Amino acid sequence: MSLADTDVAAALLLARAADELAALALALDPAAVLPVVISGSVGRQLQPRLPAGLLARCVAAAGDATQGAKLLLRESTAAVRP
Repeated sequence: MSLADTDVAAALLLARAADELAALALALDPAAVLPVVISGSVGRQLQPRLPAGLLARCVAAAGDATQGAKLLLRESTAAVRP
């Protein structure tokens, strides 16, 4: 049980956050074809409140933030090498 189950203000706040997240996902991917990773404790609270279409695109993270940073660094330095 979470606070949102008993507190109307908390439930409304999470519903609005889920709506904003859905709007952000649509703005970044208007065709709605890319996978989406929603992580962390707030993400776990928002996922059940997401629209079905966005929820269907949710996937598990392929790694952690450090692994992602290393990948971006490798890709950016590979682009400038001859």
